Amino acid sequence: MLAPWNKNVVVGRKSPLSAEEVKLLKLSIKLTGNKRDELLLHLAIDTSLRGVDLVKLKVKDICDSSLKVKEYFYIKQSKTSKNVMCNLSEDSRKMALAYILNNRLELDCYLFTSLYKIKDDTKHLTPHHYRELIKKWLKNAGLDQRRYTSHSLRRTRISYIYKQTGNLRACQMLLGHSSILNTALYLGVEEMEALEVAQQHYI
Repeated sequence: MLAPWNKNVVVGRKSPLSAEEVKLLKLSIKLTGNKRDELLLHLAIDTSLRGVDLVKLKVKDICDSSLKVKEYFYIKQSKTSKNVMCNLSEDSRKMALAYILNNRLELDCYLFTSLYKIKDDTKHLTPHHYRELIKKWLKNAGLDQRRYTSHSLRRTRISYIYKQTGNLRACQMLLGHSSILNTALYLGVEEMEALEVAQQHYI
């Protein structure tokens, strides 16, 4: 008898990374010396953006006209065409500034190019390449590539915020969801709890 196609494979909603796994992933990439990948991971965790929006970030999206990296900024989502608020940690802001200055990137340049030193604002890292990078990062860090995807990175910080605060409305805003019920389902909140929350939060 043939084994089921999904034997030993994690299907459905992918898990967020734990705090320890995030630290391991960051350390693993840091040891490679690849500054682009290091910044890409930090911004993926901090912003909770979808991969399609993350790879299209430009310098002007995260910096003001003097190249000062902003703590807060807004990005128009490709999927919904709605703005979502993003914020960066102090470590990520310092890392981004060093990366921008070292690579002499201008305001209209993409942050993440397919070829490390190309400053062509028509060529950004593709979502497919981003997903392949994540697989490589996970493998190098000794983490299960079947358990985690780009959605795991998007879900990681938001899941931590929800566990610490229980503030589903804040999570909805940070994810850019139009419905708080979608946010509850996205984070894996139990169905009954999701319904109770939805009844308390009408837009």
